[in-house]
Amino acid sequence: MPIVEPANARTEAFCRVSREMVEILDLNTECPRIDKGTVIRVAFYKRFADVTDSIYVRFGRPEEGMDTNCLILSLNELESYLLNVFRDKMRYRNLGATTDFFEAGSDSLQAITARARIVREIDLVSNVIFEYPNILDTG
Repeated sequence: MPIVEPANARTEAFCRVSREMVEILDLNTECPRIDKGTVIRVAFYKRFADVTDSIYVRFGRPEEGMDTNCLILSLNELESYLLNVFRDKMRYRNLGATTDFFEAGSDSLQAITARARIVREIDLVSNVIFEYPNILDTG
C-alpha cells in the first residue's frame, strides 16, 4: 500500500485501487508485453484470470480472523459502525451522519467497496449505499 496510496492520490477517485483488491505476485512473474514494454491487455486478462477471480471471491467474504457471524447492532451502534467504515476504512475524515456520501466525494467504485465491507459484517440484502445516501437517511 505504500506504493498504491501515492498513486491513488494522483488519480481520479473512480480509478483508485482499494486494499481489498490488491494481490501481490511473485517478483519474477512474467506479464504479456510487446517489445516496447506495453502490457498486452487481452493476453494479460487471460493469463491472470484465475488470480482476478480469486480476488473477487476474497473481496466478497469475511476478512481472515473476522467473526463470520453478522453483527446485530442498535441504531446508535449502527450509526457508529457506519461512521467508522467511512471515516477510518474509506478515509472520509469529515463525514457526519447526515453527510451525503456522494457529495462528500464518494463514487460508485467506493460505494461498492463500502457495501462489500458492510455486507461482510452486517446482514444487508440491498444496495444500501445507493438507496440511502447518508447514515441517518431512512428513506
